[in-house]
Amino acid sequence: MQNSRMKRAQQKIITQDLAKKMVFLTGPRQVGKTYLAQEIAKGFQRSVYLNYDYFEDRDIIKSAGWLPDTELLILDELHKMEGWKNYLKGVYDTRPRNLKIIVTGSARLDTLRRSGDSMAGRFFTHRINPLSLVETSGDADKNLERLLSRGGFLEPYLAETVEEANRWRMQYVDGLIRNAVENTPDGGKIGIVVHGKGKGVEFIVQDQGVGLTQEAQKRIFEGFFTPQATLNYSSKRPYDFGAGGKGADLLRMKIFSERHNFKIKMTSKRCRRLPNDADICPGSIQTCMGKIGPRCDGNTTVSVLFPFFGS
Repeated sequence: MQNSRMKRAQQKIITQDLAKKMVFLTGPRQVGKTYLAQEIAKGFQRSVYLNYDYFEDRDIIKSAGWLPDTELLILDELHKMEGWKNYLKGVYDTRPRNLKIIVTGSARLDTLRRSGDSMAGRFFTHRINPLSLVETSGDADKNLERLLSRGGFLEPYLAETVEEANRWRMQYVDGLIRNAVENTPDGGKIGIVVHGKGKGVEFIVQDQGVGLTQEAQKRIFEGFFTPQATLNYSSKRPYDFGAGGKGADLLRMKIFSERHNFKIKMTSKRCRRLPNDADICPGSIQTCMGKIGPRCDGNTTVSVLFPFFGS
């Protein structure tokens, strides 16, 4: 395995910013936000990492139950907590002078910087991008070859074998299928096509779902965009219609494609019965057919051309 003790380019400036304000680390999943935060924590004698996804950590977060002499507090996935902005504002405004705070999570954190929110003036935002050559250590030629073949996401880059790196990539295929299922009402169809194309494999997912508005199509590659209203699976199970399938898989593939010079394409037509993002589908094409109005004609097609690693 490659040396995992690499130093991210932003680590020094983030550490400096912590002396002034909170720091928000944003960026696509698995790009290395938590890794970077924990590397920074090694420079503190007393640090605490809490993830809102872990039930044991939730009680500590809600009660602010970390020790008073904590020097660095890392809060991961905090944006999933109801009222998290007011909570974080209170924690920051009443913190001991020695406490530094890092918050990691989705691009929803990044929107605070542009929204004029009440949190303004209390934080710096750093967007974490995939690994670059200058952040690697050791043989530069080998590192460059590895980056070109695997990309800069930490898991495939650090994988011991090409097979493991390919396995990481295939989980996003699962994500595309899940997104299609979650946005297709009962009675709709989903088509999957896989075929060889040049030195790679083209994967196509087409659904007869609700489709995306033009504005949603623009935003889906800009950050973690949720076609449905929910932001996680707290109320519905994965693969249920409307469970809240995220555009995160598309965002990761877009970044991945830029590293590997392959293409991802998406076309979508919003169902005419649901012209606005806020319009809600009843979840059944048969139900819609029994109502006056245009036919259900929404659809989305996503195609990704995967080059073979090492080709």
